[in-house]
Amino acid sequence: MTKLLIVEDSATQAAELTLLLESRGFEVTVATDGISGLTRCRNGSFDAVLSDVVMPGMDGYQLCRQLKTDKQTSGVPVILLTSLNEPLDIVRGLECGADNFITKPYEPDYLLDRVQRLLENKLLRQHKPTMGVEVVVRGERYIIRSEKEQMVDLLISTFEEVLRSRQREYEAKLCEETVRESHRFLKSALDALPNKICIVDGSMTIVSANERWCGFAQSVAPNWPKSGVGANYFAFWQKLFSAGEELTDKVREGIDAVLRGHSKGFSHEYNTRIAGKWAWFSLTATRFEERGTYLLAIEHEDITAKKQLEQQFLHSQKMEAIGLLAGGVAHDFNNLLLVIGGYTDLLRKSLPDDDARVPDVDEIGAAVKAAAALTQQLLAFSRQQRLTPRVLNLNGVVSDLRKMMHRLIGEDIQYDMELAQDLGMVNADSGQVQQILMNLVVNARDAMPKGGRILVSTFNLTVEDSELVAHPEIPKGRYVVLSVNDTGQGMDAATRARIFEPFFTTKEVGKGTGLGLSTVYGITRQSGGHVWVYSEVGRGTTFKIFLPRVDARPTQADAFETLPDLSAQRPATIMIVEDNTAVRDLLKRVLRGAGYQVLVAAGPSEARTYCANKGQKIDLMLTDVVMPEMSGPVLAEELRASRPQMSVVLMSGYSGASLTQREDIVAGAAFLEKPFTATSVLRTVRETLESKLQLTAANL
Repeated sequence: MTKLLIVEDSATQAAELTLLLESRGFEVTVATDGISGLTRCRNGSFDAVLSDVVMPGMDGYQLCRQLKTDKQTSGVPVILLTSLNEPLDIVRGLECGADNFITKPYEPDYLLDRVQRLLENKLLRQHKPTMGVEVVVRGERYIIRSEKEQMVDLLISTFEEVLRSRQREYEAKLCEETVRESHRFLKSALDALPNKICIVDGSMTIVSANERWCGFAQSVAPNWPKSGVGANYFAFWQKLFSAGEELTDKVREGIDAVLRGHSKGFSHEYNTRIAGKWAWFSLTATRFEERGTYLLAIEHEDITAKKQLEQQFLHSQKMEAIGLLAGGVAHDFNNLLLVIGGYTDLLRKSLPDDDARVPDVDEIGAAVKAAAALTQQLLAFSRQQRLTPRVLNLNGVVSDLRKMMHRLIGEDIQYDMELAQDLGMVNADSGQVQQILMNLVVNARDAMPKGGRILVSTFNLTVEDSELVAHPEIPKGRYVVLSVNDTGQGMDAATRARIFEPFFTTKEVGKGTGLGLSTVYGITRQSGGHVWVYSEVGRGTTFKIFLPRVDARPTQADAFETLPDLSAQRPATIMIVEDNTAVRDLLKRVLRGAGYQVLVAAGPSEARTYCANKGQKIDLMLTDVVMPEMSGPVLAEELRASRPQMSVVLMSGYSGASLTQREDIVAGAAFLEKPFTATSVLRTVRETLESKLQLTAANL
């Protein structure tokens, strides 16, 4: 077995070299310095010596010279291992008789190859005459006495070392350039991210930051370093984000846990003042390793808009809940009004006109009518009403809301009206117009916390080319204008540009939904109209609603109008399906009094029982929409499968989109909106039955 002697004062390098050589089958002995190496070589038989150059006491050159001048060891090849790479080092190696020269760090395969080649050439170089060569390096003369092959071999290995050295330098340069390019790429990627990011080391010193962070830091703290690089992160962060001690301690604790590896990440949301304005931020810290060192990437995201959307969503949910509550209250309230108004109507019809009790009964009827109007106003305010456009005069809508407006705005605000006597007609939903007016008045009230004046006016206006200068966004045409003017705080141009955006508000938190003016805009546009606004800071605001003028007579919509005799013209059977006992009893009395045969069902189950009797004639079903067991439209669809000729009239105090969807299920169904009177019930029933007869006759 080939025996090798390693002379190396570094225990670690000696162990690595031993492991490498033993893995290739060499027998290895280790000496820890030059003197012990010389002794071991003289006392043993080694095929080659691998010696470090720089060692305490006897260095590698001295060891090599001693071995080469001793007849006993002169034939043992010596390989010098060194990190020195100066030309003088190579010359000194040749001078002392070294057989090869390998520069650290070496590649394992290269070292093994040099050892193997040296052992193979060992026999060829025995008994060869030595050469004497004199060389001058840096003014010093050196005599080199070596065999020719030894000298050539050493020069070749030296040349290879130069090539390897240059290759390492090239690779190092290439690696350095790659690293720089990688850093540039990562920096560009970091700068492209929308959030503010800085990198900190284990001592919480900022070592890098992206452009978003730098720009933010410069805008908030212009006197500090642009990016804060080199500064303590917490000191810089406290300055930028106006963080108090409690928040700083919480963030410090979370970041420290991540840095120590106790937590995978840390995230915290906080509210603070930036440049005099409150804003929400999210801080996220993540640990990563870079060349054996742990660093932290700390990301700062402005989540103010997100928080505002969350608040708006929660507020919308609250408004939806209020709307549902209003719809439920309206349903129950309308049932009560229906019973009161119905019996009042029956009582009024039973009294002669000269009866002394007639004025009292009429007052009850008027109160019911006023209560019904109040319910409609409540539904209009919460956008839950059933929308029915009709030809109307805006003066009536404005006048009807006067009392409510006085209660709404308070005593410190003067409320005036200037209504044109010759005002034209518009085709709009009165509830929608009420909501427009209420929203504008409430908006005007909030703009006058110390009191002021609100002027509501109506007038006709024909927009010609000359008017387009004053109202450039209003198309030419004939309009009826509803104007609301206040003497409040007014608005600047930036605010005016956004007032119709959903959820935009200048009011304090909890005092404005941001939906009032967007609702005004939506309703006006849905009605074919336009909104114009003018405002100056400190001089008040004027809103003008332009609705297209129509040449038609107003549609009468009195809820308690009295019509002539509406008794049954021919025999018919009506089935009432209503879960409210009082409403059920009233309808039964009204319909029987008009000459109809009446079947009464307290719910869907009883209605099914009537319909299951094939001998039972049912011409029309009058059903409530919302019932505990099953909705009226679903029941009607089920029963008409077996009785397709049965007409259907739906009645409900509920309104809105959900009711419209239910109505769509029952094709051709009539609708009665609670509260209704005996007259409206009889009229709807007669019209529905007559429509059925006309349709039947047309099909014969």
